[in-house]
Amino acid sequence: MRLTICIILIISFTVSEIFANEINKIDSLKNELNSAKEDTTKVILLKEIGLNLLRSNPDESKERALEALELSKRLNYPKGVAAAFNLLALNEEHRGNYAKTIDYYIKALKIIEKENDKENIANLY
Repeated sequence: MRLTICIILIISFTVSEIFANEINKIDSLKNELNSAKEDTTKVILLKEIGLNLLRSNPDESKERALEALELSKRLNYPKGVAAAFNLLALNEEHRGNYAKTIDYYIKALKIIEKENDKENIANLY
């Protein structure tokens, strides 16, 4: 019985430490975002925030993906557009919307194939 309690306590402390680190990372990225210029760096920050929020706050994750998509289009930054579509696909997959997931992955794939970005093509498959 004592062993079981010890194991449960160790696991719960480990899990809380992981969540605390995740929250710290998200806060740090959001702080960087507040001072970021409207450039590709901001797109990357939006994508990273979105990825980190995917499980804990999928609604905000999707908002960040849409912001990254809009900014990437304004900047004519195809790699950012593809990354935003990829994040939107992950969001839809997480929600169980598999038709939308495939649609977003196809949009991302078309862009990265056009850019001949072989590394990201491989990542999508």
